Amino acid sequence: MPTEAAKSAGRGLHMILVMMISFALSGLAYFSWDQGWFWFLIIGETILAATLYCVMRKSLARVRWSSVE
Repeated sequence: MPTEAAKSAGRGLHMILVMMISFALSGLAYFSWDQGWFWFLIIGETILAATLYCVMRKSLARVRWSSVE
């Protein structure tokens, strides 16, 4: 089992990665607003999020969970 310090370092690295992705998405949103295709970006993100939701829901429905007892 990793120590708490190793877990903390992994969480910090994960947070940096999430922040970089957030910065990239905000830059893309700003650029799309400036170019006039912001609403197409929103529609595309909505379709992508709904598709990912359906795929993840189906994969979780197939998983057989072990008994807690």
